[in-house]
Amino acid sequence: MLVLYSVLLIVFWLLVPTLLASFIRPQRPLGREGFAALIAIAFWLILAAIRLPIRLHAQPWHSPWLLILLIVALFVYAFGFMRGLARPPQGYRPAGLRGDFLTIGILSPIDEELLFRGILFSLALPALGPFLSVVYTAVLFLLAHEAGRLGGLRRSRQELVADLAFGILAGGLYVWTGTILAPILAHILVNGWYAYTRPLQDAHS
Repeated sequence: MLVLYSVLLIVFWLLVPTLLASFIRPQRPLGREGFAALIAIAFWLILAAIRLPIRLHAQPWHSPWLLILLIVALFVYAFGFMRGLARPPQGYRPAGLRGDFLTIGILSPIDEELLFRGILFSLALPALGPFLSVVYTAVLFLLAHEAGRLGGLRRSRQELVADLAFGILAGGLYVWTGTILAPILAHILVNGWYAYTRPLQDAHS
């Protein structure tokens, strides 16, 4: 049942907010993706308010195995991040705060963390325990991002490994600190850096 609930929630997350935003057709700076993220955030917060089934705080849990997992994931993610810092091409201009920075850098991280570390982690915790729940939600995080291939977006192996590593880091931060604010802030930092430094033409494509 855990897997079934997880799949249904992810399908809902991938389809329903985007469909609603398509009918409303919001303009920039949000656009369709940003408005869809806002719809999802509002829905997750409503669930949190009625205490079903999302939890924004968890009992902190410290374990040597969790620490080892976090160190490995941090090393893998940092290695991929450093490889991505290649010398920019001639004429490169960073997007900065223009384009869809608000959506990619702020709204999407909040939306995704409320789903994966809020709802899905809360569902997995009673059945799997803290350690396996971190791994489980990280794999779901990877698979949900891999769903972008259905829309024709081809992702490199490095990006997939980075998604899995970050999912483990985010889940580990949530368990270690006991608050969802930790993975949200980490996610905003990572996505914000990407949105700010990517080429300007990509921000408007």
